[in-house]
Amino acid sequence: MRGYVRVFNFNRGMHPDGQPELGETVIAADRTHPVLGNHGGFVRDKRDLSQRGKAIDHFAQRLQSDLQARGPLWAIIEDLAQRVQQGEPIALGCWCKPRDCHVDHIARAVTQRAQEIEASCVDTQDPALAACEAAGHRPE
Repeated sequence: MRGYVRVFNFNRGMHPDGQPELGETVIAADRTHPVLGNHGGFVRDKRDLSQRGKAIDHFAQRLQSDLQARGPLWAIIEDLAQRVQQGEPIALGCWCKPRDCHVDHIARAVTQRAQEIEASCVDTQDPALAACEAAGHRPE
């Protein structure tokens, strides 16, 4: 896996990784994104860590359900994972970092799936083979 996915804060002053690096593909994963945004778990008081935790947990449950159902989140994560596996650096933007964020769950899911694709490059029956070959990997 030559690419990566990371989470950064849109507000440059909030986090050392607050600015995308040259060559990274930037994708907004905040509430402005119709699929990646956490629309169900709103935090009324940003200082209340229990509210933040509940909102993130709510998204994590939605993410797991969507992955199992191969829904819209799954489709985006699958696409991002294939792009990462092919070497693309991706920066997912939100407003939470360095605090915990629902986007951390998205980044982990993308990384995990990219690693699965990479591992499957030795299996010629895997549908991800095209992504493997596109990334320059040949099945063993």
